[in-house]
Amino acid sequence: MMTIAGAGVLGNVFVRLHFQEQVLNFAVNVIGNPYLASYFIMLVLVVLGCFLDPTVLIAMFAPTILGIGNAFGFNPIHYGILMVIVMQMGAITPPVGTFLFISCGIAKLPLEKSVKPLIPYFIFIILVAIAILYLPWLTTWLPSLLGNL
Repeated sequence: MMTIAGAGVLGNVFVRLHFQEQVLNFAVNVIGNPYLASYFIMLVLVVLGCFLDPTVLIAMFAPTILGIGNAFGFNPIHYGILMVIVMQMGAITPPVGTFLFISCGIAKLPLEKSVKPLIPYFIFIILVAIAILYLPWLTTWLPSLLGNL
């Protein structure tokens, strides 16, 4: 709860510093290409996910990423699912990887022995994230079915 509260405070600081506007301007005006900007966001989220819990990342960066996705015309559900998948990859990546520590604790396995077998899974997660980026119907077909009920 303390980390979420701290993320809320830091998120408020980001709002006051116009962080969202600066990142949005960088993504739209400097990078320009929606897919290159998405790759940049994915890289940033993986790096931050190595050090921060996904809940904290969502609290801090969801409005910023939603603004970038809207600026490029991405569906919010599509871009949100992409964000969550990339953050989960960061959560199983050392040095802080929260989910990796939890899994190693449950399995009673040293952290050093668990990282190397995860490499194929990292590659698979990256391929899934790229597929979701280029094929938005992978994430929007079920919500569209539920919306028609």
